[in-house]
Amino acid sequence: ILAHYPIGSEQPAWVDLFREGHFQLYYNTHLIRIFIKGSNPKHSFEKHYSVIRHSIQDVINSAHTSINNLEVYVFNNNYANAKLGLDTIPHVYEIADLDLSPKRKSIDLTSIEDLLRQSVVLEAAEVDANNDLFFYGRKASIQTLAGHPVSLSDIAVVYRSVFHYGNNAPYISLDKNEDNRYAKVNFGGHLENTRVGYVVLEADKLFKLLSTGIDPNIHEPMKFKITKHVPTFLTQDERGFLEGNNSKGYTQIRYWFYPDSIGTVTDGSIGAVSNNQFLADAERMDTKNVNVSNATKKTIDHLNQNFSQYERAENIFKELSTVGRIMALVIWLKKMNMDNRIELDDLLSVNIPTFKTQKRTKKMLATSVLAVPGNSNLTSQYVRDYTKTYDISYLLDQYNASTSDKEFVEVGKKFASNIDDSKLAPAQYSKALSEKNYYGRLIESNEPKIKSLKSEID
Repeated sequence: ILAHYPIGSEQPAWVDLFREGHFQLYYNTHLIRIFIKGSNPKHSFEKHYSVIRHSIQDVINSAHTSINNLEVYVFNNNYANAKLGLDTIPHVYEIADLDLSPKRKSIDLTSIEDLLRQSVVLEAAEVDANNDLFFYGRKASIQTLAGHPVSLSDIAVVYRSVFHYGNNAPYISLDKNEDNRYAKVNFGGHLENTRVGYVVLEADKLFKLLSTGIDPNIHEPMKFKITKHVPTFLTQDERGFLEGNNSKGYTQIRYWFYPDSIGTVTDGSIGAVSNNQFLADAERMDTKNVNVSNATKKTIDHLNQNFSQYERAENIFKELSTVGRIMALVIWLKKMNMDNRIELDDLLSVNIPTFKTQKRTKKMLATSVLAVPGNSNLTSQYVRDYTKTYDISYLLDQYNASTSDKEFVEVGKKFASNIDDSKLAPAQYSKALSEKNYYGRLIESNEPKIKSLKSEID
């Protein structure tokens, strides 16, 4: 069945569950064989019916098939021993006798899509006494994910990540890549090649902007874009200067957003979003039991405490909060066991639009430098005004794929050491230096005349 749905193409939400390997489906013109993880084919079919019925209908409804029978097999996958065990005796269903309709109350998917088309901010969800599912929204400007208006497919993606992640919980991680000039992009919760996945990836990459003031995608200074909406913003590098961090050496820090604070308030039938903000955090990766620096901690705290301001500065942060709203309501559905009352797996029939997320992302190399007058007290304003950050990512391509992070740090240090001090100094310093040099030359050029006049006086 997967041959019909290439990776990244438009496809129903259930396809990714088959691609991960929990289910497999093969067919010819008259027979379907489906393979399910488990020990009893009949029980496994009934347990996972709400998921696999979509794939069966996909084949049956094809104009190129005339299916008579369905064979259900079970298998076990022992990861530790790298062994697959298959029960070769199937449970057989005749298609004519097989009812593929939902076992619970169906969802009105069209009505949900119609609501989202009205440009609303999702506020609540309800399952009423008749087991009908409703979403409630507040009229607002167009809500987007990856620049596209929020749609039913985005709810389906979040639903799949919360209800059907298996052993692969939703996450985004930038990890070690074979070519160390890049970071490998890993997703959990089936977020790869989705708009939701794009948003959480881009939000993760923005930690580079918060650290240096350099946009990691266009490699241009973008600090002004944040300070326009976040007046008290300082980059992590600037906070390091302000803290007087003179420590030498190499540290490796991982940053991430986590959804633990996202939640709802409920009376049992209605769940209303109470918090949709992902929280940021960081930890040292080069050593254990050592806290991150005060500069790192204050940067993270400032982001968490002023997130609404950051949303106005960076649309990706706003979109991350939109993901948080959807996730809050889906988590409520799960906590309240609403899948026992309504056919939430109807959402797996929703088509996920064509989208490609990055498999790897180019690393960023930057250096921040500050010239400080002797015996002066640093202020936030001085640090903000006179810190200069240089994006030197172009240097990455001058080194081979096996160059280590520590070696790249040394490249940055060497670049910084060759910067002319006059380019770092405040304008008044440069002006004073220029005038000093001018009068020095003036004195030097007039020195013979001065000596001559002194001789006449003597």
